[in-house]
Amino acid sequence: MLLLGCDGEGTLLDLYPYEPIVNAETGVFIRENELLVARLHNRKNVVGVTRKGWFTTTDYFHSFEFEDGLWPGEQGVWDASHGLMVHAVPEAKSWRLRFSADDGRTWGNGHGLSEDLSLVRVAVGADKTAWFLGTEVSDGGARLVLYRSEWINQPLLWFAAVGAVPLGLGFFDSDSGWMLYRKPTDANGSVRIARSLTGGRTWTDQSVIPGLTDPALTVLGAQRLLVYGRTGPAYLSTDAGGSFEKVIIANGRVIHCLPAGAQVVYALLDEGIAKSVDGGKTWRQLPAWSHGINVSGKGMSFYNEQRGIVYGPDRLFFTVDGGESWEIGIYPYAYVME
Repeated sequence: MLLLGCDGEGTLLDLYPYEPIVNAETGVFIRENELLVARLHNRKNVVGVTRKGWFTTTDYFHSFEFEDGLWPGEQGVWDASHGLMVHAVPEAKSWRLRFSADDGRTWGNGHGLSEDLSLVRVAVGADKTAWFLGTEVSDGGARLVLYRSEWINQPLLWFAAVGAVPLGLGFFDSDSGWMLYRKPTDANGSVRIARSLTGGRTWTDQSVIPGLTDPALTVLGAQRLLVYGRTGPAYLSTDAGGSFEKVIIANGRVIHCLPAGAQVVYALLDEGIAKSVDGGKTWRQLPAWSHGINVSGKGMSFYNEQRGIVYGPDRLFFTVDGGESWEIGIYPYAYVME
């Protein structure tokens, strides 16, 4: 089915663009489909994966290429960075690992993980290294475990700790990383930060942050770390996690934070976008609107400090001026869906 063009006269609400945002010659992209991950590879080239296949566009969806390929199942844990996508799929009584080095266009299967493992986080680092953080249950009880895999090789048990609950993981390079965890005896909402300089083989406790019930972390640099509660405050460290200062990103829920340069960091909110130009210390909420539509989504990708995208299951917005203005790439307007 082809998308229908529209001249904007009497057929669309005033808030719609006067020119269709999707070319009439382009096939339906989002109908009965869902955008899962998208990456901005250069000034206009967006590549990614949907539940029904792989896509690429060089003109923000005025035209695009699409290849069929169903995403396996509704569940799973995955990450995509450093040119590698890793997807851990629960299958029967184990975890099947899938790897892609071409943004989800083709996939290779790696070795599986134990059925006794409950995964919390997959993190992709430099040199095509993947870490798998979770809780493993055995006759001796539950323990935090970290598996590491080089490309599609057999994942190796890299680290284990009894009496620890895994919460988050992030790496700056193949050696330097941070882990969020807590112990069952900790006060409600307390988060412990541990650091590794051995690629996750050994960890050293750095500090404790109170009051984060749903914590996440974003690695901003070799010494700079942002830990934030998705429904609460945020904390910035400039000494590799040794100490933190409280920072205010914005009112509302923080979905994801992403560095776009040496000092520029973006935060995707449940309503809008916030930006920092001093490495995460101070923040300003951006005027994130386009044609009367609030810029929203579940993920974002920036090519540089100025050019980026924000996307959700059925929408994609782009900016070319550092978030000061936004345009619509795809959105479920009636003329897009019918």
